[in-house]
This record gives sequence, structure tokens and C-alpha cells, in this order.
Amino acid sequence: MRKIEPSLNDQLRYTQFVRGIEKLDHSELKDVTVELAKLALLMQPAALRWAATEAAMNLGGLYGSP
Repeated sequence: MRKIEPSLNDQLRYTQFVRGIEKLDHSELKDVTVELAKLALLMQPAALRWAATEAAMNLGGLYGSP
């Protein structure tokens, strides 16, 4: 299996994000933390499940059904 590696653009966006985070006050950091938790704990797993379902259907049906 191929290793997952971030692109150069991903790394640049990350660096810009970190620089922006360093300028935030406590209240703004709390808001960002809540939004990041939502993305990491709710949206990303949902997107992965959707992608897995799409891949399964493209490979011949959902859970082996035609």
C-alpha cells in the first residue's frame, strides 16, 4: 500500500494556518478548537464512510451485492 504523504501545497497551507493561530486570543482559539474537533470527530469520519461506500459500489455493489 502506498504511503499517504501531504503535498507541498498542503504543507504551505498548514504553515499559514499555524501562523494565523499564533495571532489569536483565547476566545478565538476556543472557537477554532471547537470547529477543528467537529471536523476531526464528525465530518472526516462521515466523509470516509461515504467514500468507502462509493468505492464499494464502484467495485461491484455494496457489501458484495450486485
